[in-house]
Amino acid sequence: MITAQTIDYLKAKNKSILDENLTRSFLIQNYFRYGSRNDWRELLERGTESSLTSDALTRRLGLD
Repeated sequence: MITAQTIDYLKAKNKSILDENLTRSFLIQNYFRYGSRNDWRELLERGTESSLTSDALTRRLGLD
């Protein structure tokens, strides 16, 4: 679910996740640089601007 939500966010903001520099920068700035200091739910919400939901995964699986 986390991966699907992150991919959806990156596609919405950047139109592609294939730009390695933008994707790498996003992951470092929003997830990796904090290590284990912050709860993963907080990092996800900060990075994708929404709390974890199954919506993105449901769309990916074609279950919507």
